Amino acid sequence: MANDDKKKIRRFKLAPPPLELPIYGKVDPRECSFFGRTNYEAALEEKKFIFGIKRVDRRRHIYTIGKSGVGKSKMLELLIRQDIAYGYGLCVIDPHGDLIESVIDFVPKERIDDVVLIDPADIDYPISFNPLFNVDEDLKHQLTQDLIEVMKKQFGANWGPRVEHVFRFTCLALLDYPNATMRGMISMLTDRAYRQHVVEYIKDEMVRKFWAIEFSDWSEKFDAEAIIPLVNKLTQFLSNPMVRNIFGQKENKINLEELMNSNKIIFINLAKGKLGEENSSFFGSIFLTKIKQAGMARAKMLEE
Repeated sequence: MANDDKKKIRRFKLAPPPLELPIYGKVDPRECSFFGRTNYEAALEEKKFIFGIKRVDRRRHIYTIGKSGVGKSKMLELLIRQDIAYGYGLCVIDPHGDLIESVIDFVPKERIDDVVLIDPADIDYPISFNPLFNVDEDLKHQLTQDLIEVMKKQFGANWGPRVEHVFRFTCLALLDYPNATMRGMISMLTDRAYRQHVVEYIKDEMVRKFWAIEFSDWSEKFDAEAIIPLVNKLTQFLSNPMVRNIFGQKENKINLEELMNSNKIIFINLAKGKLGEENSSFFGSIFLTKIKQAGMARAKMLEE
């Protein structure tokens, strides 16, 4: 029976392409990204068209799936190369490093100055990236929620409501504190003098009350359940010199909002072979969070 199943022929039907399909030669290439060719068997060879996706439709997001070797990366490469050629800004977050190596050689001379290469594995010239730096007042709670999602992913099943509660108030407190860094998260949980100093800058009454009054009770009741696991996880990341050199600096020399508004070509190399899988995931989550924040700030600016 098993052999008979293997012999079965999978049948499928090829349909003609839709009439509104964007076709090379009939639409402005600046408004469309081309990446494929129709394969309708009933058509003559000259009726098989190179087609693409309109840029306005790309804003609705693309989810590309397929097993290894079927062309997912090649499709992305084609889209990226066209974005570069027609002067658009873009950001490539590459967890392997191969995609960036494939497309960087296609950057024309006139756009070399637009390239921003972010490589956390470059310990000789560490970047300065502080996700807590200079956040708009109306984006602080959204950024806090995004950072919670980052940490929740790192914790996995060990994440709980009490850990989330402490981490939320840690983020909200430091977002009011001038020159706060992610290293300050550990100090906020372990250093009483530092904590008292930060409290003086907290604007939100509920956040200030938590740290000035409630935290001492929390640290006694839920130390092992919430505080120690959070300190351990943060220490795990920040004890790595590569991570600490990037997220431990007060200034933020990577202004993603400004780069996006300037149509820059941003390459973020998060090759797992250099960073390790956990660090690559952590860096990627943080960068995505800040890109989202930059996009929200940009949308607000356009509305105004």
